[in-house]
Amino acid sequence: MVDAEEVRDHIRHSLKAWFTTSLERYPDWVRDAVVHNPAWIEARLAKNPQWINEQIRRMSMQGDLFA
Repeated sequence: MVDAEEVRDHIRHSLKAWFTTSLERYPDWVRDAVVHNPAWIEARLAKNPQWINEQIRRMSMQGDLFA
């Protein structure tokens, strides 16, 4: 039998490390936006769940104009 509270505790205690590790895979501008302006990211992802992937792909093809 699985103890639901034990599963919740495990998720709760692992979430920060998982989130940090996940964010490390993204470019600096994504990490910065997620940390400092999560509502902006959320609004774009609500409209288009692939928004970050599309932006990363676009920047890799044309380069970052502000770098």
